[in-house]
Amino acid sequence: MKGREISIDELPPHAQARVRSAAAMAAVPPVSLGPNSPLASASKPRRRRGEQKEHSAQVQLIAWSEEPATRAAHPELESLYAIPNAGARSKREGKAMKDEGLRPGQPDVCLPVPRRAPDGSVYGACYLELKDLDGALRESQRRRIRLLRAVGNYVEVAMSMESARALLLHYLSLPRP
Repeated sequence: MKGREISIDELPPHAQARVRSAAAMAAVPPVSLGPNSPLASASKPRRRRGEQKEHSAQVQLIAWSEEPATRAAHPELESLYAIPNAGARSKREGKAMKDEGLRPGQPDVCLPVPRRAPDGSVYGACYLELKDLDGALRESQRRRIRLLRAVGNYVEVAMSMESARALLLHYLSLPRP
């Protein structure tokens, strides 16, 4: 299943403002830092191509979940949140986040709304890992997915924004406990 790019006009107004702001920031030419610049060590590495596609899919998913029509049909989506696990950050930021409880391999988004599983048990939450079509799960992600499933959560890997949306809608269609 291949993801569809959406135009900025298809996003709700508040999401359009965020995208336009991010685009304006991206249009600012980068400052060239020499190797002896005190700011050179503060610069962050660039995202890999797959990470950019995953980021875009996640931004689109969150924007869709915030649309008034979507919220009216599925008010539980107000509880949907992103888990800031990946990304380029300094060693200091990484250590601080790890000290605060950041866990490697944690899925990208969580919907902490319980649902009844087909076998009658109860899922505590829905976790989704978004991957690019060429993306592969890291071992830490496979371990975390097994752990989250073992403790009673619905956990899936989505290869596009459309598949992530379909998985969320499927989860929300399951009966409430």
